[in-house]
Amino acid sequence: MPITRVIDVQATEERFRTMLADAFPDRELDGDGRVIRIGGEGTSVSVHLQERPDLHRGSLELPMERVEFVFDDASEAEADAFMESYREATMRTGG
Repeated sequence: MPITRVIDVQATEERFRTMLADAFPDRELDGDGRVIRIGGEGTSVSVHLQERPDLHRGSLELPMERVEFVFDDASEAEADAFMESYREATMRTGG
């Protein structure tokens, strides 16, 4: 049974693809449509994108994507480690 992790991301599909490539520069990314496959060394992951309604904050309209990470051959610990790597690589700090 595949392991799945779902997050909401404040980004366009194009921006998310760039963020994913930047987060895993040594991994091969390919895909068609709204599915991205992450290959190379490490856990194999399929990433499924679903456009969400824009988030409205005052006069701002923020594009949103629901992102589903599907791990076919990974343990819970491997899926968690992958997601932690993703979070660390894409975390934006304010200041």
